[in-house]
Amino acid sequence: MTIALTVPAEAQPGGQLKVRMVDGSEYNVPIPAGVAPGHKFLAVFPTAPMRYAAAQRLGLAVPPPETPLDDFLSAVDDGEEMAAAMAASAAEEQRRQSALEAEEDKQLKAALAASLS
Repeated sequence: MTIALTVPAEAQPGGQLKVRMVDGSEYNVPIPAGVAPGHKFLAVFPTAPMRYAAAQRLGLAVPPPETPLDDFLSAVDDGEEMAAAMAASAAEEQRRQSALEAEEDKQLKAALAASLS
């Protein structure tokens, strides 16, 4: 799964961003060289967190993390329902990420306006 991340104003060159997924898992993502605060970059995350969030949403038992996706889908009663729940979990994560970015933009604009007045 690929998510667009915005580098926060306080980020240091060569630093990392902490990203929390809907299932509660957290990742430290290195900020690529040359990506300045306020700019976006794409980060790739494993799909396993979305699988587990989707399985929990459906009330299913969760296979071990090393289970390949095809085996994971065949292990549940309805692979189509699981695939749809995974897509919903990914969409929920993207909405959450967008809301965080919108809040960051709002705070940056407010800080800029305050500094100009």
